[in-house]
Amino acid sequence: MQKTIQFEEPPEKSLRDIYYIIFRHKWKAIWFFIGAIIIVNLISFFSPRIYRSEAELLIKIGRESGPALESAVAPNQFVDVTAQRENELNSEISILKNRELMEKVVDSIGVEAILKGYDKETGGQGLGQKILGIPRKLIALPFEGVAKLLSFFDSEEVKKLKQREKAIQNLYKNFKTEIIKKSNSIKVSYDAKSPGLAQKVLSKIIDSYLDKHIQVHRTEGSYQFFNDQKNRLYQTILQTSKELSELKNKAQVGSLEEQRSILMKRIGFLKRELESTEAEIAVSEAMVNTMEQEIANLPPAIVKQEVSGGALSAPDEMLKRVNELELKEQELRATFTEDSIPVLEAKRQVEEAKRILKKTEETRQITRGINETRQRLELNLLTEKSVLASLKSKSEALKEQLTKAQEELNLLNDIEQRITQLELDKKIQETNYQKYYEGLEQSLIDQALELVKISNVRIVQSPTYPMKYARPRLLLNCILGILLGIFGGLGLAFISESLNHSFGKPEDIERTLEIPALGAITSLVPKQSACKGKPDQWLPFKFDPTLPFIKDFEAVGERLIMWAKRQPSSYQVFSLTGCHKGAGVSTVAAYLASSLVHHSEGRVLLVDANFSHPTIHQIFNLNHSPGLADLVGSSYIQTSVIQPSGIARLDVLSAGKANIAQGQKVFESTILTDLIKFWKHEYHFVLIDTPAVWEESYVVTLGSMVDGMIMVFEAEEDRWEVAQRAKNLLEMGGVKLVGGILNKRIFYVPQWVYQRL
Repeated sequence: MQKTIQFEEPPEKSLRDIYYIIFRHKWKAIWFFIGAIIIVNLISFFSPRIYRSEAELLIKIGRESGPALESAVAPNQFVDVTAQRENELNSEISILKNRELMEKVVDSIGVEAILKGYDKETGGQGLGQKILGIPRKLIALPFEGVAKLLSFFDSEEVKKLKQREKAIQNLYKNFKTEIIKKSNSIKVSYDAKSPGLAQKVLSKIIDSYLDKHIQVHRTEGSYQFFNDQKNRLYQTILQTSKELSELKNKAQVGSLEEQRSILMKRIGFLKRELESTEAEIAVSEAMVNTMEQEIANLPPAIVKQEVSGGALSAPDEMLKRVNELELKEQELRATFTEDSIPVLEAKRQVEEAKRILKKTEETRQITRGINETRQRLELNLLTEKSVLASLKSKSEALKEQLTKAQEELNLLNDIEQRITQLELDKKIQETNYQKYYEGLEQSLIDQALELVKISNVRIVQSPTYPMKYARPRLLLNCILGILLGIFGGLGLAFISESLNHSFGKPEDIERTLEIPALGAITSLVPKQSACKGKPDQWLPFKFDPTLPFIKDFEAVGERLIMWAKRQPSSYQVFSLTGCHKGAGVSTVAAYLASSLVHHSEGRVLLVDANFSHPTIHQIFNLNHSPGLADLVGSSYIQTSVIQPSGIARLDVLSAGKANIAQGQKVFESTILTDLIKFWKHEYHFVLIDTPAVWEESYVVTLGSMVDGMIMVFEAEEDRWEVAQRAKNLLEMGGVKLVGGILNKRIFYVPQWVYQRL
């Protein structure tokens, strides 16, 4: 089964790789460059000369934009004038490209003149343009024939309409408009094959635009509208003024601010009085409560006089003595224990003093009378209650006055709000009345100006008569052709490289087939040769050890010997094959064998197993027979068919003169097995030249019998896919692939460039 070539990641590209691609496909890039320049110049030379007439229009802030702008702005509203002007200029461009305007221009100039780009009235087409137009006409003939065939069944009317539509589209295509930056001007231009027609068409477009501009900005019935609105607003203003006067008379005030100030002062005074009265009421209530509590605590009668039987001071002195003894007892208890003598003595003295005090007390005589303090408090309480009642009456009166004053203030606020609203309505009505009055005056002016077609559009520059053609620009086209040729050629080189799946470098073998690259053999194509054949036509027919590519074979021989030494078992016998006939396998085998002789100490045998196209005997100028094929069914022995090559320690076994069928019997018998054993014993290395993989079936059989097989790939010829299939076929046959050799490699990058990279 064929193995698909896949890469885990794209290989890194160096500067040498880029130069390699460029020089490898340099002729493709050069021819593309030359072709691009020629084609661009031919197109420029035979392209029709296009003349451009230009004009400039100034859009002023005039009667069309002024009133509209003012009426669209609300009071105290910010308007971006720049954006407004830009929108106005874009609107004018839309009018310039109006379909109706274009149809009018086509009908006026003529369908045929618009389509051809010239007419007889403006000078027609020059002789030079007629001559240059011949190739274009020849190219357009098939397309015109197809168009006539498609419209064969159309009526004359339909054909005329189609031609008219085509002329309109052509007019749109050649007409250009552009807003000049930081100005109020519009630049317009028209392209035609005749300078006179370009000027004529542009002049007609501008004239039609001016008429269309006036028509678009004209307002039908504007005078009647503004007059009706002015009268309506006048009546509304009168009604508002009357209502405002009645409201002021109803309020009976001269000035709302003075009335408001009086009311606010009055309300402030009432609030202060009310707060003072409330405070006095709180104080009076507190005094009443206090006096009532004091009266409740005082008895109606009190003791006026109290007389006892003994001395009045004796009981008092005794009571004082008892208190002193008790204090002394407490001090002793703090110092001594309860059963200590001082504490017991103090306790006894206290008890004795209490007993004496009790004996000294006698019955006392008490005299009672009216409590004068309570009597005075009751009189004061009655007075304070009367004061409290008067304060409460005053508070109620103040609250009523304050409520009435606040109601008057609210009524005044309502009246003021209504008056303010009416004054605002009146102001707005007067403003709108002024605008409609100005609009009425403007409509009268518009009607007068419309009669003479005056607008805010001014022609700054009339349509020019071009003396030089605008297209094609030969110098610019030439530069673009050069750039197209350079970058297109480079692109073609890289595209060709990506599409080219042939082997160009030894790294391609390792990257695509995943086998070691033993080396590359430089092609012997002479740089100055005039031969147009393939590179293998310059391969030397006779062995020549002085050729420059000998060093390449020396390197391949060294790598092969180093590879064999690193293997765990002995590798001595190798077969060489290719993917197609003419890959140079025989030449590679011959020169590789000579290289192995120089890098090894033993003898080397070169065997020619290519029975269909034997070449080895010709390279070394030896006898074709006897050879390998003659060993089957003959009396030749192994040693008798081997010939010396003329190089020390290098022997050659030719293919022999037997037919191919007889030669193939060598691989079907045990003869080859015995030969290989004999060769391993007698020689250090054995190289066997075989046909291409796809030519003979015995190539796989022989490959499985030797120690390893080397594949030879022809540079620029063998493709990755073919080599991959050949590799899969060999691996399925049990062949051990040693590596690959890239033959006839071409170094495209010059040596002096390559050394500087």
